[in-house]
Amino acid sequence: MTIVVSRECTADDIRLLRQFSCCSNKEEPKEYEIDPQRYIRGLKESDFDEDVIKMILTTAQSEKIFAFAEYGYLEKPGTYVISWVASSAECTGNRLGASLLLIVLDEIGIDAFQCKRSHQVLTQIDPRNQASIQMFEHAGFEDTGVDQADSEYHIWQRTVDPHAGPREKREFITPNLFIEQ
Repeated sequence: MTIVVSRECTADDIRLLRQFSCCSNKEEPKEYEIDPQRYIRGLKESDFDEDVIKMILTTAQSEKIFAFAEYGYLEKPGTYVISWVASSAECTGNRLGASLLLIVLDEIGIDAFQCKRSHQVLTQIDPRNQASIQMFEHAGFEDTGVDQADSEYHIWQRTVDPHAGPREKREFITPNLFIEQ
């Protein structure tokens, strides 16, 4: 069993992000696996600002990132957008990406309450990426159809319940993840 911690990702994590791998098949990775990995590994210090939040799952004992998510609020059209949710290839099947998605949705609910913003959340998913589709469906998202701006993707949406709450790192135990100390 391993205690996993969620926290906001900062520019100090760039070294760890460059080691992050979400491609499960390194011989022939799928394009939808390569895109987030390319993006995550390419982050620079200037990419860390208040408008776009990056969160990670890690442990206190490890210098590894097990899942990464990025989200923010777009003034136009007045909605939250989840840009990326990716879990490490070594953690496939541990639902760490899904856990981080639920944490992000909770954070969005807190932000919507505090800032009195819309509680609509959108994301864009490649229809070939069945793992992402299942993860977002399980989290209450619905497919609204082809993205008019990029026909290779579908737009998925849901609403969150705005609520008060402290913004804090969260810890939970995952039984199937073994981390060498």
